[in-house]
Amino acid sequence: MTGCRPRHGQLRLGRRTILLALVSAHGLFDREILYIRHPDLSATQKNPPSLSRRPLPNNPMARRDKVKEKSPKGQSESFDLTGAGTDLGGAVAGELLASLIPGPLPVGLGASLGVGCTQTLRYLVNEAKNRFFSPRERRRVMTILGLIALAIEREQKQGRTPRDDDFFDREVDGRTSAQELGEAVLYAARDEHEERKLPYLANLFTFCVFEFRFDQGTANYMVKIASSLTYRQYCILALVLKPSGAGLHPAPFNQSNTRDPFQVLSALTECFELYRQDLITFRREEPIQRVEDMPLDSVSLHDSGARLCLAMKLDTIPSEDVASVAALLK
Repeated sequence: MTGCRPRHGQLRLGRRTILLALVSAHGLFDREILYIRHPDLSATQKNPPSLSRRPLPNNPMARRDKVKEKSPKGQSESFDLTGAGTDLGGAVAGELLASLIPGPLPVGLGASLGVGCTQTLRYLVNEAKNRFFSPRERRRVMTILGLIALAIEREQKQGRTPRDDDFFDREVDGRTSAQELGEAVLYAARDEHEERKLPYLANLFTFCVFEFRFDQGTANYMVKIASSLTYRQYCILALVLKPSGAGLHPAPFNQSNTRDPFQVLSALTECFELYRQDLITFRREEPIQRVEDMPLDSVSLHDSGARLCLAMKLDTIPSEDVASVAALLK
């Protein structure tokens, strides 16, 4: 009947329905408020189900401060990166890895890297196994994991120990800073068509494992910069690292005197990009507006470029690759 007042039970149910709709509309629906007692179920279900009070990572009402859970110290971890299931010792990545390192792949790789490094590698291997990659992408991903393990093992044999700050401590989202940075390197390797860059990306991650002065923000930025550069830009940085005797051209650069002007212009443009990113600099007060105006005979590394060269060990780039770039800039 129109105008009749609803019964008491219907009014109570309506209020709960409205409450549920408002909570859902504001994005606050969480398992902590899933249980809303229906009046008709009070006789059959006296006790509400037990609810976890642990805040979910994607819950907007959860605490967003860095609640850290220490990784176990002193525990024995056993992990073989060449073992079954990693694809590293098999045909997927073995051929590519063999072309990037001298000598055979050691058996038991990753078994004695320490708790923090081993947990990070295990996490990254599981990430790689649970993601869909093309065969070529999987080959790159597993290769860079092997390169990282080799680099960490090499540093430890030289007497260095991994950093002991919060780099390997678990944060509120369930990952450590090492795992987060490892994911960045992993996906940079997945999309990297210039596979000659992989050893130097692995060196960058390894440097961050041992160097506590690289905080998380700086490390992420360095990975972003390193993945955006070409292999020829790596060679340019290696050339600028030791420019003596290279005989680089002073400004202005006359492309008409070269055998292949377009190739020279391409190399100059890559130099200019490094200059705009503050990776290299010149002994010149006024800013440079054109690629032809770069005084290459006075080029030097900017502070950020020097750090990148150090972290990636760009001085180990084959000398013939550096010489081929130097020939274009003379």
